[in-house]
Amino acid sequence: MEITNVEVRRVDYGKLKAFAKVVFNHELAVKGFKVIDGSKGLFVATPSEKGSDDKYYPTVYINSDDLYNDLQTAVIGAYNEGASEGASEGVVDENTEEDVDEPVDNKVDGNDDGNDDGEVPF
Repeated sequence: MEITNVEVRRVDYGKLKAFAKVVFNHELAVKGFKVIDGSKGLFVATPSEKGSDDKYYPTVYINSDDLYNDLQTAVIGAYNEGASEGASEGVVDENTEEDVDEPVDNKVDGNDDGNDDGEVPF
């Protein structure tokens, strides 16, 4: 599966820094990815929803390490691109290659995403 487009909308909700929409193979768009400023730096959390116990649970699972790493690189690249341009949004498409200075290798369980209201404003 190939990431063909990434759109990032910057926010400032504590550790939550941005929301992202990712398009796969020009056919499937998934919104609700989150850029989180964690203890080891920026990482991308998968979309999640609040359960009846007020905990967050992932709604998207990535089983491929390669796809997970590609997602981290693409979304954080778009986030950094927007920061360098001073914009509130960043967009990366399949014709743009973005590099991230430090690869992120941590995955999240969806419970510590910084989104306290259960809504995805993207």
